[in-house]
Amino acid sequence: GSEAAVQQLVFAFDKVNSAMSLHRGKAMRPNVVIVIDVHGEENFLSCDNCIVLSLKCIGRWEDFLLSIEQPVWHKLVERHARWMTSNSQDVEARKRQLLRVADSFGIFGVTLDNIYGTDDILWQQQLLHRLQADEGLIRKTIEKYSIKDANAKKRVIISFSNRLTAVGGEPIDYRLGASGHIYFHTRATTPQILKVLRENLTFAANKSITYDKMLSRLSRAAAAVKVNISIDESFKRNHDATLIQDLNVFVGMIEKHVNELSVFTSQLASGMNWVISERFDVSQSGVVYMPFDIDFATLKQHLLS
Repeated sequence: GSEAAVQQLVFAFDKVNSAMSLHRGKAMRPNVVIVIDVHGEENFLSCDNCIVLSLKCIGRWEDFLLSIEQPVWHKLVERHARWMTSNSQDVEARKRQLLRVADSFGIFGVTLDNIYGTDDILWQQQLLHRLQADEGLIRKTIEKYSIKDANAKKRVIISFSNRLTAVGGEPIDYRLGASGHIYFHTRATTPQILKVLRENLTFAANKSITYDKMLSRLSRAAAAVKVNISIDESFKRNHDATLIQDLNVFVGMIEKHVNELSVFTSQLASGMNWVISERFDVSQSGVVYMPFDIDFATLKQHLLS
């Protein structure tokens, strides 16, 4: 969130772009995936055929890119064509697999955590093979226990990840998200997944409706005071259990002081960007971070200062 971090990333992208422009057609190829690693200690090629460049090794980026041999570049480009192009056969086949799994569970969709630059890429296909093999069991159980909900069919999404953790960082098997998503670790068995759905499917569908209504309220409140409001992703994750209630507190503050805020923000600047976050801060680029429980007097005082 700091200005220096943003400038560092802009410099990094410029450096990559410059190197690619200079050497394209000679030693480098377009249509590859490059991952900028903020915390890594080295540049490397990941098992999923991405180029991972560490910010700590930015001085060695060009040499590293030039050291990649031609057959490897061709492999990287082939990977991009297979998995990063929206209409490729592999991508379309994966979409059909996910839709079939979602249909067997009687929900809207299934997603797989996909982090580029990882060395753990087998779990996705292994998971899909397992769920497809269990399709008969899944449909039979869904029918036997009537694990069905009309809203779930239109709304509920299951997301699988091999790195699912609680807020404190400890590994967990599943988590109910504030938006109605149900998150599962890939180690969760099919019977465990069905048990969670049996106990929480309707609840998740209703939570999705409540969450969408809250976002609509937030959007209307933002428009009323002529600012853009977004929610910090880390705040979402850390406040997942109470996110709807926390947003209700923030929106309630705006709705209570809508006239005063509208006049106040119009005097400061048009189109301000507010981010609901863990703290109050103003970046040099003008983005205003604020906690969900900030009161009007404190907000006004901070903005004036």
